[in-house]
Amino acid sequence: MAILKRLISKKLKLRLLKVLPLIGIYIKNICEDRVILEKIIFPHFINKHDCQKVIFIGVGWYTMEYNKLFNKKEFWTIDIEPKFKIYGSKRHIIDSMENMDSYFKKNSIDLIICNGVFSYAVKDSKILERTLKVCYDLIRKGGVFLIGWNDLPEYKSISFETCENIKLFKPFVFEPFGAQRKLANPNNCHTYSFYTK
Repeated sequence: MAILKRLISKKLKLRLLKVLPLIGIYIKNICEDRVILEKIIFPHFINKHDCQKVIFIGVGWYTMEYNKLFNKKEFWTIDIEPKFKIYGSKRHIIDSMENMDSYFKKNSIDLIICNGVFSYAVKDSKILERTLKVCYDLIRKGGVFLIGWNDLPEYKSISFETCENIKLFKPFVFEPFGAQRKLANPNNCHTYSFYTK
């Protein structure tokens, strides 16, 4: 009976986490990696004057507040799932990230954030290669491409690190970390990797 109660409470909690933002109540996702993203990485780019046009790939209940964080930027979100539009920005695109070049000009984006998408959603190497090429084409010279991913074998059936098109980018040392890569959560090996053009 106790197990059933815990399962029900977990399901109820998950539903609440998805529904509460719709009425303006935000519950922070307190995973270590999300805290680092929101408290260190985001403020760094939000305070940079040369970072005006931002694309965030993949949305969910935990990203709904990002529109407020980036309110002084041209902040775009993209997700292939139409039902996730409610969690996106005012400038939300319903499409696959591999098609972003249909919406933006080459060399026009200052920052692309792709957090968790390569670990969970992309399972096709051709889509991954195309997406990396599109991101490279869209980012301006000196712009930043941030990839958040889980460095675990079960998520590396196709790894962006072994893709040909990741070689188009140069490593970018993120000043607050003094490194190009940061292990943000030892529990799930969530890692942030920074690249530039």
